[in-house]
Amino acid sequence: MLPLLEQSLKEPIRAKQKLVCQALLDVLDDCYAFKSHLLNLRRIHLMRAGDLMERFCLDLCKKVGSGEQWKNETSLTLSLLNCISPRLPQASNFVSVSFISGDSDTDLSRIQINYAIPWPVSLVINHDSLKKYNSVFRFLLDIKRALISLLRLSFKEMSTEETVQSPGETITLRIRKHRLQLLRAWLIHFISSLDYYIMECVLESAHIRLDDALQKACHFGEMIEFHNEFINSVHSQCLQQPSAAYLRDAINEILRIALQVVKVWKSGISSMELIKLEESYARYHLYVASVLGTDAAHSTLPHVETLAAALICSCPVSENL
Repeated sequence: MLPLLEQSLKEPIRAKQKLVCQALLDVLDDCYAFKSHLLNLRRIHLMRAGDLMERFCLDLCKKVGSGEQWKNETSLTLSLLNCISPRLPQASNFVSVSFISGDSDTDLSRIQINYAIPWPVSLVINHDSLKKYNSVFRFLLDIKRALISLLRLSFKEMSTEETVQSPGETITLRIRKHRLQLLRAWLIHFISSLDYYIMECVLESAHIRLDDALQKACHFGEMIEFHNEFINSVHSQCLQQPSAAYLRDAINEILRIALQVVKVWKSGISSMELIKLEESYARYHLYVASVLGTDAAHSTLPHVETLAAALICSCPVSENL
């Protein structure tokens, strides 16, 4: 009798469970704006609102480059709100900028964007997820800063006089200027290729997969699982895992070289310093290209073949390598 009763009730209970789970997902979206909060995180932390976040990055780059006091949480929060409010007014009540504790005091590695996620959305997008969003944000910010700084350099602003006196100067000022312009072009190519790959091949494809998965989610547990898979995948493919530290460090060195080029663009550079920058860039470019060209990289990074080909085919040649 009991097996018969159990068999009779199983399907109605499952059907009712499915209805309740779907109703819970509808409540999470309709009453608590889950998808709206998720979209805000993608637009701000992952910079999918490119024009808005580009303004924030540009304002920040100008402040850092001019030597202006920029490490003020209130000032940065107001700057961010001014940039996103015209198109994302609903996000303005949830975001603020702060600095995480750390030893670094010379770059943007301590900045983070806080997002006050309300309950019960916080059950899906939890504190650990926000840490990963911010880790990816800082990596993107470093890339954008280097690229924006290089693109804003003007050829008319280059030093026209021999301002750098170095004993045994072997390269004329005219040739040094030309080689510095070529190094800038190399760096723009590398960083632009990296930026395009991350924004389109990594983030865009991950967003599409998440949207498809959320459409198929049948219960709350699946929604949590799909979001965790999304942010873990993005975090890993943006080289934020400890296992990718060697590759991330090489890319960060290239970004530092870009900022050094920006620094000496107007003041001038000696032959020795220029050769050192050129050789350092060639070495790191070759290393990144060779790593991305391996089968291991192809198996862990999506569509990395395009980026690897762009870097391998454009590897600079150095006599000392």
